[in-house]
Amino acid sequence: MIVKNKILIPKRSNDYMEVRSLAIKGSDFEIGKDLAEIGMKEYGVALEKYKDAVYGRARQSYMRKNIPVLAERSRGVAEAFGLRPEDTIYDTTMLPFDGGEAACSAVYFPPSLTENNHTCVCRNLDWYTASFAEMVEVMTGIKGKSEPGTKSFSRVVAVECYPDDGCKTLQLGSHDLLNPFIDGFNEKGLFVTKLVDLQGVNTPMIPSGGGRDTGMVSPSSRRCSSTSVPPWKKLNLKYYNKESISHFMANTF
Repeated sequence: MIVKNKILIPKRSNDYMEVRSLAIKGSDFEIGKDLAEIGMKEYGVALEKYKDAVYGRARQSYMRKNIPVLAERSRGVAEAFGLRPEDTIYDTTMLPFDGGEAACSAVYFPPSLTENNHTCVCRNLDWYTASFAEMVEVMTGIKGKSEPGTKSFSRVVAVECYPDDGCKTLQLGSHDLLNPFIDGFNEKGLFVTKLVDLQGVNTPMIPSGGGRDTGMVSPSSRRCSSTSVPPWKKLNLKYYNKESISHFMANTF
């Protein structure tokens, strides 16, 4: 159930950013479906395609085993897009919009170092006031065929989720309604922020979902040599970090 869908900071003619506040309550399936419907209506969300169905099958298996909450929400996304729950053509584990990788720097102060004896986390976002297509053109020198599109991080969302079974969460970010990155924390006090670690102007940009993303870092698949194991199982490992050049910082409050 959509409890709140409100623009907190509207984008005016001379402004760069808009901030929307969302609150969703219900089962994880319902949360995924509601966010997908908002994504299609408000953000023009279109799902990314996998390079091959084997990656979709591996991703679904990985999510069921290791992140069942997201697996169930992805089923709701599939429902909203009119897909079968077991569809392996489209990546239903995210609701991407406005494109691109994101995030920058952060610092964590434990209670022992703060004046009010509370945990404090600060972060900045050194990013580009450009669309994903424009950034790719600058970084690679390859001019895209499509129009530039919406500027990166010009539509920020604060998404509150109140699942029937699980922790309440608040996530702040952009580019994906189902898993808004770059910051988030839950009712237990766990805080996670995403940090990009670009190596230079020629660092390749990759799709935010779909493709060969299976729920693991790609070099690991080269270490799977058994021909008796189905290909999708070779792609299904516990460790998750797609081919984005980034790392994470996690703390408890």
